[in-house]
Amino acid sequence: MQPEAHDAPDEPDATRAALRAQLPAYLSPSIGKETTFRDGDGNLRPVGDFDRDELVAAGLNYDFTDRGWRTLASRPFIRKLGDNDPRFAPQACTPAQRRIGYVWRALAALLAIGTITCGGMYLVGGTAEPGVWLIAALTGLALTVEAGGRGLPVPAVSDAWIDFVRETAQEILLDKLSAEEKRTRPRASIADVQAAFDGLKQAWGQYRLNRAEYFLEMPVLRDGNVPETRAYQDAMLALEDALNALTAGSTQQQVDDAAALAEAAWHAWHTARDHAAEVKISDRAPTERAALMRLDRLVQRLAHESTPDSDRPKILAEIKRCIDQITTVPVSWETVRAFPELVARGPLPELTAGPPKQPPAAVDEDRDHPCT
Repeated sequence: MQPEAHDAPDEPDATRAALRAQLPAYLSPSIGKETTFRDGDGNLRPVGDFDRDELVAAGLNYDFTDRGWRTLASRPFIRKLGDNDPRFAPQACTPAQRRIGYVWRALAALLAIGTITCGGMYLVGGTAEPGVWLIAALTGLALTVEAGGRGLPVPAVSDAWIDFVRETAQEILLDKLSAEEKRTRPRASIADVQAAFDGLKQAWGQYRLNRAEYFLEMPVLRDGNVPETRAYQDAMLALEDALNALTAGSTQQQVDDAAALAEAAWHAWHTARDHAAEVKISDRAPTERAALMRLDRLVQRLAHESTPDSDRPKILAEIKRCIDQITTVPVSWETVRAFPELVARGPLPELTAGPPKQPPAAVDEDRDHPCT
């Protein structure tokens, strides 16, 4: 009977734990800053040039230099691993199957001798019937093939098992890399975490003061239903909670964890900004797109030095109508007041006092037509 291939284990957690105890002996003993990894473009780069996320995204194609990453996925490697721990040995024939294999080989050898003898007698003297010779030849061939399948076992390793070993090895390497990074990275302080949080708040404040970004280029940074924006908001909340929990008595591990959250928040901020800059206002509803564009032009008009004071009430009324039509990326009067171009014009009583009251609309006036 053909041996079965060693598949991925039924209890992966327990098997992975045992496998993690064996694999380090076959992996590079240390991971230094000069150790090379192969990036997504196939180029070898020192590990110091990567961050952890990049290594995971690149599949962690670790270059062992002396034995090669392929060794980890090779069948000889798996068999060698199985020699040290029977739990990882490829499944093979049982002793009873081995004995049966010997019998089949002996029968195949005898039939092979008989086939040659019958063939020789037929060719030399014609003493054997052709039918008998043909039957003997076919039988001998069939038994020889069957004996090959029932003979001495050849260990079989499945692709699933190879993948399982590779994934476990990647986890080990990531753990080593993380430990190396923690060992060589300067120790974070509460002041470092506070500085990162303040920097993120400042970045948000600069965004709010940038009229073009706020209205047209990156409005989705205010839409919590956008996954990238939600990830940034969640990262900021997690960082703020961690920072508030830090005290003079906090352990270094707690400070390091908060620093990791600060780094993650910065990554989330950049990702959200990149996404917002890519989509701009293209994913907004038509009414909201028109209102954002109109609002941008109105603020510019209000800030322009050539705009007469008599036009300001009308402009403010139109601004109020546009703000009311923007719901997914809301705009506040406080934000409008704070734009540098309006602050530079000096105090604006109309804005400081809030939007002016509008006169009652005529009976036939459409109150809900888009802001254009």
